[in-house]
Amino acid sequence: MTNYPDVRAKAQAEIDAVVGPDRLPKCSDSANLPYVNAIISELLRWQPVVSLDTSPSLHPSYSHDNSLLAGLPHATTVDDEYNGYLIPKNSIVMGNI
Repeated sequence: MTNYPDVRAKAQAEIDAVVGPDRLPKCSDSANLPYVNAIISELLRWQPVVSLDTSPSLHPSYSHDNSLLAGLPHATTVDDEYNGYLIPKNSIVMGNI
């Protein structure tokens, strides 16, 4: 928000118009805050809340880099097929947020 003060000012104006100065926003206010919701969606797209850094102990051959968003590891329990690709049982699967 420091880089885009006009965005912060527009979001603050929307919050002030919907919520007023005497209380904090509630979940029920969300439908009336489309600009603030768009900012939150963009922030979550750009930097997800969930830490997606994978521990090197789970993947010893994986070069550990804190800036790399590798996904949270899961494993298949049975052979599976996705879009024509076989995913063998016990495969490590990394979800893409």
